[in-house]
Amino acid sequence: MSYTNPYFPEATLTPDIYWANKPPQVRVLRGMPSDQVALAAKQIADQGFLIDVPIMVYQWEPVTVMGIRQEEGFTWVPSGNQPNIPVMPGLSFPGLPSYDPNNPPAGSIKVSINAADFPSFDPPPPPPPPLPTNLVGTREWGNVYGYGPGVWSTGPGPKHFAVTDGQVVTQDGVTYTAHLSENVIGETLSFTRNA
Repeated sequence: MSYTNPYFPEATLTPDIYWANKPPQVRVLRGMPSDQVALAAKQIADQGFLIDVPIMVYQWEPVTVMGIRQEEGFTWVPSGNQPNIPVMPGLSFPGLPSYDPNNPPAGSIKVSINAADFPSFDPPPPPPPPLPTNLVGTREWGNVYGYGPGVWSTGPGPKHFAVTDGQVVTQDGVTYTAHLSENVIGETLSFTRNA
């Protein structure tokens, strides 16, 4: 499903990418009923997980929240169990520490609308095993062999055999001759093993 944030169309971050970056213990907050999420978020934060309160507790849209923060000059924000930022970026107030965009405290939350800053928490699934490509199948009787999955065409259009009648193929060091014929039910294919 395509996603473009209406306020930050340049964002590559999406809500799904944002939430996929979080551990399963935190992901349970997504879509949790609003009357249950605050207590659950506090319990999760007390276990040491980072909780982004506006997004995870108030259930605000993550890309918009991150985009607004970025426009306001934030490079990081505190997580749920950290103290609030006393002075906005770019401002100063006597007796209060100024916001330091270059030195986020440990346990703070990075501000970004770039998907590359939110790698998936779960490892990607392993690639599927390669499809078998053998042309010649199992022996049917005597010197006659059926066909394997590699004989089918892979291009667009209807499926058809990608070998021709009389074609010699080599598989596992053995040569076979293809026998392709047509009958009332369509094409049939078999192979004979060459001596």
